[in-house]
Amino acid sequence: MKIFNTGYFYIGYQYKRKKYGCFKIGITGRTPKARENELNKKEVFKIYTSIGFENISKPALEKIEADVRFKLSLMPEYNSVQNDHFLYDINNSKNDIKKISEKAIEYAEQSYKEIMGIMKEGI
Repeated sequence: MKIFNTGYFYIGYQYKRKKYGCFKIGITGRTPKARENELNKKEVFKIYTSIGFENISKPALEKIEADVRFKLSLMPEYNSVQNDHFLYDINNSKNDIKKISEKAIEYAEQSYKEIMGIMKEGI
């Protein structure tokens, strides 16, 4: 099983949008900056924030992403449009992405704690 020294969960957004925003969640075993550079080959994209988890497996990172995706998809202000992209109405672009990121990081931390409990206690 692949274990990352540090695996990251990140939140990014298409910063050139004016009316309807688009943010993306994701995971990477590389640095968030390296992932941002890769994403910018396809879309105008900036990683707003990320959180690193040390000595984490790829399946654990994927569970974190899935948990966050599920919780965000239940929020009526976000519309899931692709596997990991969400649309939202822009009110104040800086405050909007800050609020989104705080919620996504909170969910990622909750998921990580659950994973660590499972690892400690077993299923």
